[in-house]
Amino acid sequence: MSQGALAAFFVVLVVVFCLELAAAYMAYNKQETIQQYIESSMYDTIRNRYTTDTNYKSAFDTIQQELECCGVKSYMDWLATNWDRKNVHVDDIHIKKEHGIGAIGGRRVNGYGRTPFSCCNDHGKEIYPTNCGVSFTHAPLETYAEFLHSKGCAEALHDSVYRNLDIVIAICVIMGALQLLGMVLAMMLCCCISTDKGKYDY
Repeated sequence: MSQGALAAFFVVLVVVFCLELAAAYMAYNKQETIQQYIESSMYDTIRNRYTTDTNYKSAFDTIQQELECCGVKSYMDWLATNWDRKNVHVDDIHIKKEHGIGAIGGRRVNGYGRTPFSCCNDHGKEIYPTNCGVSFTHAPLETYAEFLHSKGCAEALHDSVYRNLDIVIAICVIMGALQLLGMVLAMMLCCCISTDKGKYDY
């Protein structure tokens, strides 16, 4: 391998290592900002994209099922979404009129509304095997709380990351050590090639 190629390899490793350090620093010092961004993105997903984009719908359903969570902060977040309004059936409209229920400021009056099936816990799926969540329109949503995941997905995602933080740190340390080793070896090879060239010059 030529001395120039080794030097380029060394520079690339240094740049990547510095970028990783910068990313780690930002992640540590901007935790609150990152958490706010995640929550904002989740709210945007359930309010504006869940009904129109199947990829977003599938992704959020997977999050709710795998992390056993519902909504962003709680299952009540679904009351302020386009999905709830879009999925109102004729019989539900009559029920809502009977109880004087409408929508004010994007949120259901008296807390009537529904959630996706993916919000349901095992108990909910056992009691409502085919229509859990989507059929919760005959009483305020809080009435069905025992059938829904109680934790919000923002908190569940945060907890999931921190549960695996030791593994993430271990992987980062190993990668950093390998990169440092690569830098040292590249520098040593560069020096060896330079020494050999000096011998042949005489």
